[in-house]
Parts: sequence; structure tokens; C-alpha cells
Amino acid sequence: IYSDPNDVVLGNPNGDVTLVEFFDYNCGYCKRALSDMIKLIDHDPDLRVILKEYPILNDSSDDMARLSLASAKQGYYLNYHRELLNIKGAANYDTALNVAKKLGMDVGKLEIDSNDKVIRDTINSTKLLAFTLGINGTPGYVIGDAIVSGAVGFEGLLEIIGYIRENGMHSIEKYIMMMASKGDIEAQKIISKYNIR
Repeated sequence: IYSDPNDVVLGNPNGDVTLVEFFDYNCGYCKRALSDMIKLIDHDPDLRVILKEYPILNDSSDDMARLSLASAKQGYYLNYHRELLNIKGAANYDTALNVAKKLGMDVGKLEIDSNDKVIRDTINSTKLLAFTLGINGTPGYVIGDAIVSGAVGFEGLLEIIGYIRENGMHSIEKYIMMMASKGDIEAQKIISKYNIR
């Protein structure tokens, strides 16, 4: 999960905490979570962020994920990523190509590169990983040994990152117990379901 050479890494590549985001370009919550991610990277110089293209909503999502990964070969990944997530409403292959043109990319090369076997294999590997981890929606985050579902916002992500930084990567059970003691209903359900003590 943390060391796939085909993943896009943002923030500090040697950061002491790694946040992995599974996202889909046609996910409205992912679009809103973009500003949280940018704010986190700007706020925390020791945060390493791995973006995993997880196109599960429709075929257009898969097209955009392939084009996005291919954009890295031209050095445009982050700009392209931001532009695709800033598209209002659903987007498709043609929309994604128009964004590439606007950014000044070589669109012909982008289309060829997007069909590369390595890119297809990377997306399939991400889908398998997400299934294994039980991530069935977007956005989904992995921080340390915590799996966080949904757009929990900047403050929520910051709190989890801080807790893992202070207490170690394998301390999420303690975090859940702390949240439950503060009255968090979801944390209390997790404690009950998994008999955490």
C-alpha cells in the first residue's frame, strides 16, 4: 500500500506519516475533499501523501484515471488532477481531453500513454487493494493502520494524523477508545462490534 513505484506521491516523500487517498474523479465528495488535501500538504511539511486512482463510479471514471496517470509522464499530474476534480458535475473522456489541451499537454501522447499496460495494471492493483482493505467508496483514506471512509474534512484528518504521529502507527485502537470516551457514536459502535478493550 505504501511502496508501489507507480503511485503518485505528494507532500514530503520522506514524511513521518503517510496518508493514502483512494478517489474517483466523478465523486462529488472527492471533489470537495481536494481542498482538504491541499490544505493538509501546505499545513504539514512532514506529511507524505499517496494518491490512488480508484475509478469505481462509471466507465468515464476509468478513462479519467488512466489519462491522469498518463499525464505524469508529461509532468502535469498535480495540475491535471486538480483541474479534473474541479470540473462541475460528471466528467468524461472528452472533458478530460479538453482539460489536457487547456493545460498545454500533448494530447495525442496522452491518449497513447493512457492505454499503457502498466497504467491499466496500476488501476487494477488499486481496485484489488481497496477490495482487500474493505474500501468500497470514495474518498477512502488509510493513515497508519486506520482506514477512514468518507470526506471527514481537514480537521478530522489532521486529528488522526496527529494522533498517529504522537502515539505510533499501530495505535488506532487507542484512538477509537479515546473517541468513544468523548461520546463518538461511531467509535462506540466499532468498540462493540470488534470487542475492543
